[in-house]
Amino acid sequence: MRMQWKIVLIFTLLILFAMQFIGAYFIQNLKSYYIDNFNRSINAQAQLLTIPLTQYLNPEQSRSREDLRLQDIDNLIGNLPTLNDIEVQVVGRDGIVLATSLKDKWIVGQKNNQPEITRALSGFKEESIRIDPGTGNRVKILALPVLEGSQVLGGLLLIASMEEVYHIIEQISRIFYTGTIIALLLTALLGVVLTRTITTPIEAVTKQATAMAEGDFSRKVSVKSEDEIGKLGNAFNHLAKRLDEAITETREEQKKLSSILANMSEGVVATDAEGKIILINPIARKLLLGDDDWAGKSIYQCLRLPEDTEYKDLFKNEGSFLIDIPLKEKRQLTLRVMISLIDLDGEGPKGMIVVLSDVTEQQRIEKERKDFVANVSHELRTPLTTMKSYLESLVDGGALEDPNLSHSFLRVVQNETERMIRLVSDLLLLSRIDSKEATLRRTSAHMEELLSEALSRFTFHMQKQGIEAHLERTGSPKAIWVDRDKMHQVFDNLISNAIKYSPNQGMIQVMVDYSSSDWIEIRISDQGIGIPEEDLGRIFERFYRVDKARSRAMGGTGLGLSIANEIVKLHGGEMNITSKLDHGTTVTIRLPLNGGLTNDA
Repeated sequence: MRMQWKIVLIFTLLILFAMQFIGAYFIQNLKSYYIDNFNRSINAQAQLLTIPLTQYLNPEQSRSREDLRLQDIDNLIGNLPTLNDIEVQVVGRDGIVLATSLKDKWIVGQKNNQPEITRALSGFKEESIRIDPGTGNRVKILALPVLEGSQVLGGLLLIASMEEVYHIIEQISRIFYTGTIIALLLTALLGVVLTRTITTPIEAVTKQATAMAEGDFSRKVSVKSEDEIGKLGNAFNHLAKRLDEAITETREEQKKLSSILANMSEGVVATDAEGKIILINPIARKLLLGDDDWAGKSIYQCLRLPEDTEYKDLFKNEGSFLIDIPLKEKRQLTLRVMISLIDLDGEGPKGMIVVLSDVTEQQRIEKERKDFVANVSHELRTPLTTMKSYLESLVDGGALEDPNLSHSFLRVVQNETERMIRLVSDLLLLSRIDSKEATLRRTSAHMEELLSEALSRFTFHMQKQGIEAHLERTGSPKAIWVDRDKMHQVFDNLISNAIKYSPNQGMIQVMVDYSSSDWIEIRISDQGIGIPEEDLGRIFERFYRVDKARSRAMGGTGLGLSIANEIVKLHGGEMNITSKLDHGTTVTIRLPLNGGLTNDA
């Protein structure tokens, strides 16, 4: 709501409340005055009537006959001009109506049982206000005893309509309310006129302020007076001029600074003394917050650091350190944070400049290098240690004397040598794949044929463990261009794993799905020990084993699934593994029917 209408509304409400208060007080007092005046008039008339009625109602004092006495009472009531529009009844001490002011005299001689008359005949004055059932008007009922000393001679009943009194009060109230409405309208009209002299200059200042907020400093407030509003206009015009000059200078500096920050390869964040961000370049925003709003946030929030003493201490001195920022999909960003404190006047840091460098890839490569060296060293050291111990036993001569024992030792040395050869071969293959040197010798083949050959190669192992294997298909068979040798390596690895980790008397299900027009899908399912959910995300990592002790004991190098996955990718396909602990594992391979020829190295 505009201020002009607020002022008009305030003054109008003030007048309304004042008039309502005065009106309520005035009308209430007016109503009391008229009703009290009416009651006094009725009581006075009733008191005047009781004086002559005392004589007429006392047979001992009245010298007239009974019929003449009643006639005298009737004449008394009928000849009083002050009793116009007032019904008067004179009642004997037995409650019988002796006379009435009504033209219709049927009530004369009837007994009046009204409670007011009953109280009056008991010697008490009684009055009340009722609604006349015949007319619906409000009437005043007054009953007085006619006394001689303490003796009740009869009663006097007056019934007077109060509608005229209430009609007068309503007319006066209507006049007052009409005056109130007129006063309110005049107040509102005058308020509009008067408030415009205040709000018009303020509106001009507001428009100028809005224009300034949008960058337009060319407008000026028109000053038409020398009062406080005029002084405000002059001050605002001066402010607009100074702001225009200051903003022009600031924009030039900001352009220079923005150009420098935007073209930096590192992220830059400037904060105040409390660590609240006051400046951030696009690279830092991308590294820390993406598209989020950084205004009002602290550097600790941006770096996902708890605001405790340990981390705050890192930002109190100049230097650098590494932090890891968690991202979606269980990934993390590694940043090198370099801090430079801002100390302009020597009174302590007023803020800091934080330079952020993304070293995630460097750290990942370094970690992979270290892990690779450690894993290769470990994988080679184990068979070499075994070979050394057995060869030392043979060289010492103790085992050499026993042909059976020496043959056993030599078989162990042979197995460990083959294990090292397999490991080196796998490493060489991965190296060729990583360096894009691996090539595919494609020929047309059917997946059922390749899978059947792979299953036949493991027939002995499956019979030994009592494992059954079922090969099924869905849809019409289709040929696909693949490298048969490399696909044999993939299927051998997957079926070998299914056999290794399946219980005796288990079952391996192999399904080839030709239902898609673009892909062939192969699913190999077992009923083995399964893979924990937390390990599924790392199952294709090199040298990663779910059960390290069991895998190594079974001759695994931890490279089989990684090699299989890389070979499938070379064919333009994809491999996924789903598993539930103690309920088996399903490996799904999807190969494009075009053979992924664009992926050939």
